[in-house]
Amino acid sequence: MDSTHQEYQSSTLSFTGKPSQSFLDFKPWITDGSTGKAYSFQIIPDTIEIFDTVNYAWTNSSLIPQTYLTSFISLYGPPQVLLSSGVILYFVSEPSSSITTSTTSMGSILSYNIKTNSWQLINTTSQVLIPSLRSDYTAVLTSDGRIIIYGGTSDKLPAIPSIVVLNTSNYVWSTPSEINPIGPLTQHTSIMVNNYMIAAFGVNVTERNSLLQNNKNIYKLDISDPLTYKWSLLSIYNDKLTTTTKTILPPSATPNSETPDSNYSFSNNDNLFLGVGVAAAMVIILAFAGFLFYKRSKTKYIATPGSNDIS
Repeated sequence: MDSTHQEYQSSTLSFTGKPSQSFLDFKPWITDGSTGKAYSFQIIPDTIEIFDTVNYAWTNSSLIPQTYLTSFISLYGPPQVLLSSGVILYFVSEPSSSITTSTTSMGSILSYNIKTNSWQLINTTSQVLIPSLRSDYTAVLTSDGRIIIYGGTSDKLPAIPSIVVLNTSNYVWSTPSEINPIGPLTQHTSIMVNNYMIAAFGVNVTERNSLLQNNKNIYKLDISDPLTYKWSLLSIYNDKLTTTTKTILPPSATPNSETPDSNYSFSNNDNLFLGVGVAAAMVIILAFAGFLFYKRSKTKYIATPGSNDIS
């Protein structure tokens, strides 16, 4: 779009190189905002696909060292985090029952340096116990360099503890205390917003009632205290009302329209009346404007000497 003339112009994009493989829709990409380059690691032993969004160029990373492949055979579309140092951490997931691997914990992390195009195996330690492998979990990075691993399953059971934290300054695992714990979600989405981790949707693996397993709520986790994290409910959902609230509910709770505080939401009727009122006002204004335009257009034009206009 030409912002000067406020108009769109068609153009043909020219790409350099091409991807070396087909992309799987559900495999993640991670982008370096400072360079505009996006990275996608589909599956071991393939390389990382790199797309330069500024110059429209495709390239690939170097190959993973052969010595790393045995330990990370289950690294398939892994949760990944890009550190400010330019290092991408790839967290191993629990393999399916058909895959045999010697890795049973998160004691080692595969990393790729986007600045040096090199791979490294990072060994971790723990204050108590190194987390065991899990699947369908999320990994997010805080502003002070902590990585929060949340949710997922381990050996087809809810991952315990539901939250583990990796300090990237020394690569030591820890387990914070939780206030108002909601239990582990799986197949969910998590993002960081300032000092809050927002966790949404997914499946509540601790819910026995299959009708309530799909989580439609959105939760926030206050991580400002590195030793104690606090959960609260950000938004609840049902077929009649979506509201923002400060009330904490477990994922299995079935919310109702009376739960949210009235200071944070409108009722269905209030929203309906407001919408109808605005729509009615717009119709009246447009009808009146149209009437004036019609009257003016029908006014008879009288030619005067020297005029070239014809009515």
